[in-house]
Amino acid sequence: MRIGFSTTPNVREILASLGRTEDVVFSPCGQRLAVVGFISGSIAIFDIAIEATATGKSIFLTSGSLVAAPDLKSPHGIAFVDEETVVVANRDGDLCLFGIVSDAAAPALQPAPLLIVSANEHSLLDGPGSVRIIQLGHDRYRMYVCNNSGDSLTTHILARRNNRWFVEEDKLLLKQWLDIPDGVAISHDQRWIVISNHNSHSGLLYELAADLRPNSDPTGILRGIKFPHGVVFFNDGRHIFMADAGAPYIHLYSSSDGNWMGVHDPKASLRVLDSASFQRGRDNPQEGGPKGLDLDKASGILVTTTKTQALAFFDISNLIACSDGSQSKLLNYIADTDPLQAPVLAALDVGYELEWQRLATDARLETQRLERASQAEAKLAEFRASSAWRIAYALHRVLRYLQRKLKLSHKQEAKL
Repeated sequence: MRIGFSTTPNVREILASLGRTEDVVFSPCGQRLAVVGFISGSIAIFDIAIEATATGKSIFLTSGSLVAAPDLKSPHGIAFVDEETVVVANRDGDLCLFGIVSDAAAPALQPAPLLIVSANEHSLLDGPGSVRIIQLGHDRYRMYVCNNSGDSLTTHILARRNNRWFVEEDKLLLKQWLDIPDGVAISHDQRWIVISNHNSHSGLLYELAADLRPNSDPTGILRGIKFPHGVVFFNDGRHIFMADAGAPYIHLYSSSDGNWMGVHDPKASLRVLDSASFQRGRDNPQEGGPKGLDLDKASGILVTTTKTQALAFFDISNLIACSDGSQSKLLNYIADTDPLQAPVLAALDVGYELEWQRLATDARLETQRLERASQAEAKLAEFRASSAWRIAYALHRVLRYLQRKLKLSHKQEAKL
């Protein structure tokens, strides 16, 4: 299932210098690949060729470049608008639109943004960390942006007129259940949107055709994952791949008919890192596993990126072919024998999961509050044991004594 790739010494040097990566994405035609260097504040752009041979599929990274720009401030997410334009979500900065310059050597990111969508107190953006784009028409696109700091999903209409880019509309789409949203994907038919929700350890699914509001509840939940990150729909909309940043796996979720209502456990888990590589990147329980994730729809090649493995490719054709099994048959049987039973059970399961997530969030916040209170008490005890506290306390006693004496003197004067 894993496929090796061929490349040049220059590309190998770029991959080795990326450091901690967060996102990876194919261009619309599948002939370019972009990778985000989070700590290095850089974007790598590669030319890629995927070929089918008699023995399988071959991958070639033919050229590439690495660009660091002043407006790349903790870049975390990236998406292609078209073959010559990308949008970068900066956790410690703004949402920036960059052009790609192609020359005889390699494609390269232009260092100056074509457009900056500011993230400030007057903006809906708050720590943008992930972005995905769908085309609405000629030179018009809708951007879906996960805001890590703002715990929200916002949408922005991006348009181009007379070779100038601008944003027509901003909207707060979802807020209530989001707790560090780390990834977002839209199904090919634009019926469903899925969000990787870091702190609830789940993926949240919403129907885009519904009247979504900031306080809308999800209609589907993907569970059984430690720290969800990158996420992508397979072509037919019946399968979702989700990267687990806290484990060396990518999880596959399946829906027999493309209806994602209800609660879903992984159908299969694909190991993408060996134990040594996983442990090297495991700075804390939330790290070490795959982060970025994307799919080339034409070839069925899945790409991942991690801190210790800048790029890894997988042919998922056979995995998808084998994923239809007894679970799907069982769901079909329930739906056929009692058409009303399946959605009712699914809704109850979603309600149960949401209540569990609410309680888990409350418990986590209470734990954080107690930890802060304990730290404050420890600092106060340390200060009380210091010489500065003893001097301050002695001065306080002297001051209180002088205040009482002065008050008594004033009373005696008043009697006279």
